[in-house]
Amino acid sequence: MTTAAPFCSPAAGESSVDAHPGPVDASMIVLRRTLLQLSQAECDKVFARLMQMQLASPSKKIRLGSICTGSGAGEVGVKLILDTLKCLVSTPASVELETVFGCEYDSAKVAWLWHNFSMQPVFANAACMGFSKAMCQVSHQPVAIPDCDVLSAGFSCKDLSSLSTKRSERFQSILTELETCLTASEGDIIKALEDPKGSSTALTLGGVLRYIERHRPLCVILENVKDGFARIMEPVQKKLQQFGYVSCWEALGSLI
Repeated sequence: MTTAAPFCSPAAGESSVDAHPGPVDASMIVLRRTLLQLSQAECDKVFARLMQMQLASPSKKIRLGSICTGSGAGEVGVKLILDTLKCLVSTPASVELETVFGCEYDSAKVAWLWHNFSMQPVFANAACMGFSKAMCQVSHQPVAIPDCDVLSAGFSCKDLSSLSTKRSERFQSILTELETCLTASEGDIIKALEDPKGSSTALTLGGVLRYIERHRPLCVILENVKDGFARIMEPVQKKLQQFGYVSCWEALGSLI
């Protein structure tokens, strides 16, 4: 999702979409089609669970962690969902969100995240997110990787995208490399990052799954391209089930 402006009612969202079509308003359409399909009781139940999550948090805020952060659209999207739910529940209440870490390799995007969100730490590589510590792109120092309550994560799509000419022949090797990444030592992961023949999908997804196994966030949101997700989600869901999670997935158009 790529919007910074919450909406408080279907009518307000509808007029905004009609007047200013584009990615921001498209995000509102996705929210309206999903959140507004919930009954009042379901909205209240979801919000009550969020309140429990907030009260259990050491900071008394819902701690958001992000992997493959990009320009921070995932963080804005999660905030928009919370702001929308606030407008839908029968009992007014406050849920506060704080971003406790990001993970982004591109230095220009790291500067953007710091300037616009004061995001710190921002770690350098998703493949290393299962480590106890990783290098922070802001402080340029090794930093302990924090726990979070909600994890918003992506992973490399290069080996899974429909644009990849070697997608079919690489798929089985991706699964094999993923299993290796989940049990490899930190030193072996570092070596694999230096291997140009290695799978960036296996390394980054492996880092995400290692983080989940180690830190056990209460809620995980994974995103990737449709074709890649459809192929990789069965083994990923099996792994998440082993970690104790219940999961589902859905294909959404980014501009629908």
